[in-house]
Amino acid sequence: VLSSMMAWNVNQGYRRRLAMGTTAVAGVMIALVARIDLANAIPGQQLILNNPFFFMSAAEMNKFGTALERLTRIPKEITDVRCNGIDNTASRGSGAAYYWCKGVLLGTPNPVGLSYGVQSWDTWSRYMSEQYQVPTRLFDCFTKGTDEPIPQYPVPYERFDECLDVSERTDEKARVFKTIGSQLSSREPLSTFVKIDIEGMEWAVLEAMTDEEFSKIALLDLEIHWCLTMQDDSPARILAVMRRLLQQFAVVGRLSEGDWLNGVGCDKTTEQTSMMSVSYVNKAAMFGRIVKEATASLTPGSVSKGACRGHDMNVTAGSGRPFVLCRGYVANPTQWHRAPSLTALAVVRTGTASGFSAHMQNDYSLQTTLLTCGTGASDASEVCPTRETAGVDVAAAVTAKLAAAEPLSVVLMLDLSGLEWNVLHDLTDDSLDRVHSLLVAMDFCSSAHSFQSISQILRRLQKRFMIIGRDFKGGLRQRCGCLQGQQKQITVSYMNKRGRHGKYEQFPLTREGS
Repeated sequence: VLSSMMAWNVNQGYRRRLAMGTTAVAGVMIALVARIDLANAIPGQQLILNNPFFFMSAAEMNKFGTALERLTRIPKEITDVRCNGIDNTASRGSGAAYYWCKGVLLGTPNPVGLSYGVQSWDTWSRYMSEQYQVPTRLFDCFTKGTDEPIPQYPVPYERFDECLDVSERTDEKARVFKTIGSQLSSREPLSTFVKIDIEGMEWAVLEAMTDEEFSKIALLDLEIHWCLTMQDDSPARILAVMRRLLQQFAVVGRLSEGDWLNGVGCDKTTEQTSMMSVSYVNKAAMFGRIVKEATASLTPGSVSKGACRGHDMNVTAGSGRPFVLCRGYVANPTQWHRAPSLTALAVVRTGTASGFSAHMQNDYSLQTTLLTCGTGASDASEVCPTRETAGVDVAAAVTAKLAAAEPLSVVLMLDLSGLEWNVLHDLTDDSLDRVHSLLVAMDFCSSAHSFQSISQILRRLQKRFMIIGRDFKGGLRQRCGCLQGQQKQITVSYMNKRGRHGKYEQFPLTREGS
């Protein structure tokens, strides 16, 4: 009671006004209470009263609450449609609210669910088993498991009398603690669903996790706390962990205890937000849908076969992958664009792209420059310049070639086995304005660029170019990604939106409109 009264006074900003006598009594009481197990402490854990949130002013608490609210917002990229539905039927209030992207749940090969903090069982693992046939592993060392199988789990589960911590240890009551890495070490990327509800210990665990461990988690559900009596986590530590999570994950849903309108704080009598549940999806797991949306053909802003006066589907990359050209507007570029004539530039990592060069010459009478940024250059090709510290500087080589060209005068083909993202990232708007048609062989798994960076590049291209066509090797049903059986490469064919008047205009999508 006394600690609650002190927390209320502190949160109201009255800390300095406490009488000296009250402070002295409070000090004695804290010394006594610190040796007692209270109901809201983890059973058997010694209570400490050095939670910094108990001693923050109202202004400091508001600053923390504003940052926390911003870090747990659902981004516009996460929608019910992109998730193929968001399932929250397993939720049981603010301490157990779960929001799952059904497309990830149903599309993850050989998944396993890890549920930390279950007591005997929990709705999270039960629904994983019951609704999605996911095998689960249940962890709790404060409540012992039963030998009798739980009937609500149609898919077999495993029970471990273990708790989660940053290192492996056994405490004075013989409770076993292990790291999450002990379970994730043998898992493939994006193959694991994880729920963590460990009453304030989550910050140390999340802080200690490696990027590789996070990359193996497709869905992550957290119950997060900052007002528990045994906690000593600072606001800076909590916010740093939340920011790091957003590097690999996106928020799917959240539910707080209390009301955001009453502020974030530890005064339950005013229904302040004192803990919450947050659900995340790994951005890499959503990457395939984003790629397909960003490269979809025959949608508003793309160009039909009729509008192109025919699609030329005989264009190939250096690796033999097919592209599509808008035949009418390459053969006669003045119909839509202002360029009186075109040239072609093929940039490849290996090989010579002789098929592309021959096709441009024979079908369109275009002079073609071959730029080889790797091994296998022929006598007819130019080699990309190099820098001693950074290897092949492909982007600089392509930029130099485009700088010498007129606006909308280049058919640019990139087949660079992952280096294409370097080029597309570094090309300026002025360089892109010199490209009439852009043909890109996209490799998602041989690049140093993150999925987030690649997604941003695709969206940038979407704003400046129309999509003529795309080719998924292996079929459209496979998700893009780097796991076995996933689509690792596609070719995408673009044409510049910049019209004859020098503006980004709506392209006529029908023959009649043209």
